[in-house]
Amino acid sequence: MNYSVIKADLKQDREVIIRFWNENHDQDRVLDPKFSWIYEGNPDGETHVWMLIHQDDQEIVGLSAVFSKKVLVGGAVCKAGISGDFFVQKEHRSLGPALMLIDTIAKSEEIEDIDFLYGFPNDAARLIFRRVGYKKLGLLVGRVRIFQSKKYLIKKGLPEFLAGIISPLTDSLLSIMSPETWDFDFFRHYSKIVDELGSDYDELRRGLNIYKSISVPNKSSQYMNWKYGQDPYQRNKFFCLYMREDNALVGCIAFSITDGFAEIRDLVVSDEYPALDDLVYRFLEYSRKLDVLGVKYVLLEKSRMEKDLSRFDFFPQKTPRDIVVLVRNKDLLTNEVSILNENKWILFNTDQDT
Repeated sequence: MNYSVIKADLKQDREVIIRFWNENHDQDRVLDPKFSWIYEGNPDGETHVWMLIHQDDQEIVGLSAVFSKKVLVGGAVCKAGISGDFFVQKEHRSLGPALMLIDTIAKSEEIEDIDFLYGFPNDAARLIFRRVGYKKLGLLVGRVRIFQSKKYLIKKGLPEFLAGIISPLTDSLLSIMSPETWDFDFFRHYSKIVDELGSDYDELRRGLNIYKSISVPNKSSQYMNWKYGQDPYQRNKFFCLYMREDNALVGCIAFSITDGFAEIRDLVVSDEYPALDDLVYRFLEYSRKLDVLGVKYVLLEKSRMEKDLSRFDFFPQKTPRDIVVLVRNKDLLTNEVSILNENKWILFNTDQDT
């Protein structure tokens, strides 16, 4: 094969990488703002990029990145790498070149300190990652709670005029039957919408016993404020719930308004019962006031958080994408908290960092 793979220098090759990406993607996916944000600003560590070179003309025809990510595995901090921004030009998409690129990265000594890699390959890339040795962890699953049914009914094939007649009654019934409508808080809590998280968020995370028995990205307030506060593509906010008695933080939801829905993009909550119920019910109440179509989220199917959230009357949506893992530190395979056990993870769609 007339191809080679070389490790990029983010400073020297910055413009080359950005130009290649932009020339091969739509205008809404330009890399310029993302490069400064994720490639250069990630608080969890440096980003690595490899370029696929067509030797006949010495041109870049593909690239892929590994984004640093700190992950708690049974309470111990491990260094993970996210395989992201994998792209090969259409005319070079035979199995060989793409496989060479991903295989080179998987075996690279330049990321030997990374304990495991994980990625979210699309249908076209799934076989490539499997051939390199990635194991399937699970599937992403999307779920939604509908507040305004008219558009949903039209999407399902109901004529618009009929949906307009049915939806007001449907919406009223949905609201009346919703558990949060009858879950009276009795002024035990108050909520705030904030742009930045502080030390009380870090204190809440440190005290969570659940993190000692699962795998979950280790997201400090610094990380959350970077990830959601500096996102150049999406405006995000934090919904924070506090105990009125002592002002203690009970839980936090990072959210955005996406396609008319309030999207739960991240969630951290106290171990104590019924903290999750309180947080979700109060967020659903708040979201209704925003006049959105509903609330949605996407995360790892069968994971601990997905099981917890699914009981709040969310309905499934199709989200056909694998999550795959390549373990480099073999000690993680014998760990009490297995890195390949989907039931032992909390992983949102936003943990792609891409």
